[in-house]
Parts: sequence; C-alpha cells; structure tokens
Amino acid sequence: MALFFNINYLKLKGMNFLEKYTEEEWRIVSYLPQGIGFLIGGAGSDSIASSGVETMESIKTILAGKEKFPKNNLIKEIAGDSDDFRNGLKNFKSHIDNLMFVINDNKVKTTEQLSVIILSDCEKAIEIIRDKEEEQILNEYKNWLLYIAFKVANRSKEGSFLGFGGERFSKEERRLYKKLELILK
Repeated sequence: MALFFNINYLKLKGMNFLEKYTEEEWRIVSYLPQGIGFLIGGAGSDSIASSGVETMESIKTILAGKEKFPKNNLIKEIAGDSDDFRNGLKNFKSHIDNLMFVINDNKVKTTEQLSVIILSDCEKAIEIIRDKEEEQILNEYKNWLLYIAFKVANRSKEGSFLGFGGERFSKEERRLYKKLELILK
C-alpha cells in the first residue's frame, strides 16, 4: 500500500512518531480526523463529498484540537504546526492525500462504503494508540474525533432550500455519530 504522509515533515520537526509507529499505523491514526470530518460532512448527500462549509469546519476543528488538548503531542502532531504555515499545509495535505488514497484504493462511491472503512480504521487506531501511548492520550484522541464529528454535523443544515428548513444534525449524521460513539467511548 502506498503511503502519502510526509515522512520528511516529521523528520524535520525531530518527531519520534515514526520510531513509535509503523508507517501504516501512522497513516491510519493521522488521517482519521480528516476522514471523520469528510464522512460526517457527506452524510445524507448523494455523493461522499462534504460541502465547502463542512470541510472548512472540519479543518477548523482539527486545528482547534491543539488548543482543546494542549498537552497531547499526538493531537498536536496530527493537527500540524500553525507556527509554520507552509509545513503545516504540507502536513494537512498529507492527511487529505491519505483519505483520497483510501477512497480510490477501495473504489468508494457511497457514504455507506466510506463509513465501513472509517469505522474499521477507528477500531484499528484505538488498538494502535492503546499499545503505544498513555491512556489519557488515547482518551483525548477519541474525544477529539467525536468533537470533530459533532462540530461538522452541526455546521450546516441538511435538506434546506436557500437556508430555509432542514435540520442541523440530520438523521444520517446522527446514525453515523452513534456508530462512532460506540467505537470511541
């Protein structure tokens, strides 16, 4: 399996994540925040793509993880370095590249297909982190993923027309969120 995350980015920053994690483990753990935002954002639509508003909320919420969990180096590494915009952008792009690889490699066409993969990778990520980090790091990571899903789901209305009607947390978003909760709680 080809991996797209930027190994040189981690090496430049002197991070030891690749000493702790294999490349495949790091790919799974690091792309999930973006993957979950994308999955929830596309819930209930005819395609797997989320709206621009939901995509921006996903990015904003991923970056907010550094402030919400300031002592969690795993989250800070995944969210990227906001002090160095260019390297932060490369880091973030690598997560999107990994997500697109997952989608293309698995020939994903529907939200349901993507949800099977993302939910499976959530279970894998929990086991990976449980073996490599302290319990607090794992719990904060799980809470961060749920926070991302919740914020994206509540960002825009589904089923509205010109801003009228619709609901903030659609039936499909709630269904996916409950599945995530079962795995991440």
